[in-house]
Amino acid sequence: MRSIRNRYPLLVSGFLLASILALPLSAQTSPIHGAQNIGILPPRILLGNAAPDAALYTTYSFSNNYTTLNWAVCGYTTGSYSCDGYGSMGPFGHVGAAVEGNPVVNGKTVTRDIYVVDDAAGSGSGVTLYVYTKTDEVTSTGDLVSVNLAQTVALPLTGGSNTKTYMAGDNGLLYIGNNQTNGYVQMDESNLTYGLGGGFSPPTGESSITANKYGYVTVTSGSDTASSGFYTMDPTGHLAQDGGGGEFMLDTSNGISTGNGDFISSPSVTNPATRMKKRLNKAARSDALTASSFVTPIDYGFFTTYSFWFSYTTMDWITCGYFPDGSDGCYGDGRLGPFGHIGAAIEGDEVVSGNTVTRNIYVVGDAEGSGSGVTLYVYAKTDTFTPDEDKVTVNLTHTLALPLIGGSNAKTFIAGTNGRLYVGTNKGSSAVQVQESSLAYTSIAGALPSGDVSSITTDAYGFVTITSTESNGSNGFDVYGPTGSLITNDVGGDFMLGASNGISTGDGNLMSTAIKPDLVQRMKARFNSASPLGAATH
Repeated sequence: MRSIRNRYPLLVSGFLLASILALPLSAQTSPIHGAQNIGILPPRILLGNAAPDAALYTTYSFSNNYTTLNWAVCGYTTGSYSCDGYGSMGPFGHVGAAVEGNPVVNGKTVTRDIYVVDDAAGSGSGVTLYVYTKTDEVTSTGDLVSVNLAQTVALPLTGGSNTKTYMAGDNGLLYIGNNQTNGYVQMDESNLTYGLGGGFSPPTGESSITANKYGYVTVTSGSDTASSGFYTMDPTGHLAQDGGGGEFMLDTSNGISTGNGDFISSPSVTNPATRMKKRLNKAARSDALTASSFVTPIDYGFFTTYSFWFSYTTMDWITCGYFPDGSDGCYGDGRLGPFGHIGAAIEGDEVVSGNTVTRNIYVVGDAEGSGSGVTLYVYAKTDTFTPDEDKVTVNLTHTLALPLIGGSNAKTFIAGTNGRLYVGTNKGSSAVQVQESSLAYTSIAGALPSGDVSSITTDAYGFVTITSTESNGSNGFDVYGPTGSLITNDVGGDFMLGASNGISTGDGNLMSTAIKPDLVQRMKARFNSASPLGAATH
């Protein structure tokens, strides 16, 4: 199933993709009912093991109706826990999305950008990207932290009331879009040059932007199955494929939640062979994905997109990619399920053995059993490479009933880091921490005994924040360290930012307090209540 494809131009400054008609694509093969057990993935190696700020984390919170974004840095720098800096960004018209950039290490100093999208800028309907530079200078006595506004860029997008903004970034590129604009922005982080890409006919706004671990990004448009379409870009920013349908990607850190309303579920399917053919007709090889790129891991040139069907009771997958000689194709597709209702999903990290790459796909059903049960389904995906083929299999290996409450209107959240999964729903105050290696789990109480879990977010170093919200709007949060131990908890709607899939305030999961919190008092409370466990000291 190999073929040579024409190359598409790089989607950077000055480009404009022609609008194309999004025809519904669909269909996958029948469900895979296997029991092959390839094992659960081991903990991933921390990106921050060599970074001087690897034992530090930053939490963020909103105040003043999403016009202010607050930050606080805490962690271990001198062998004990402390909070070394805090501040606020803004004011904005309305924060629609945010994401962190990758860290740059120079001796004991670490810099990274914080990207904030204001989707009510100017007169109220403008969209502006604010770029802040965060600097951590780690010394023997603590962390000297500063956050300063570096750049602002007005974007060719339409914002305003009821805007949902999406952002993802990886490999030096940012992708930004919203539900009000037919098209998305692709930006080069190094110089902030950008172009407007995508666009469908009839015009439709974006409904999600998702990235995977390797830097492939899928921008999905449309809010229903009749007018949905997608573009997938490779890590260099080239268009890899496009077509109709509500495709998305799964990351290995911050999972997707269907409760956000961003992911489309189609009611019917068509011939899967037709779907594969259409994708092959649109596939293109990137100049940068040459033989020299295919060193480790061996499946770097391949990506998997997913889509939901039949009211979120099944999840389809399709794997496509590039071989070092420039040929490409789609090499496998299938269907996971059926489930009562898919609430969340995430990929596990890859394990490479010779010419074989394995990873797990974790799917949380939140309407299982009698309709209110929550079950974790573990699928093992195996890619076995020959000189001209990727033989792909996906098999169900484990199911695990979780002590959580699902059912009607459930919102389910999942994050993964360092061999652990964190799962929770908005139907209860407790979440679950699952060991990927054994599937042993522990119930972890939320920060508010009477509050429900409202978000689970993780950063690039493996810290996790579980946020809870009470019916009166009060918030609390817990922070877990890379080893899985509780570090501290506090009041407030704090969350974390990753470096690939950004947060969107339009999802309704991240609360904004009426007034700016007393960060001085919060710093003191955090210091007094912190546990010395959960992260290695320097």
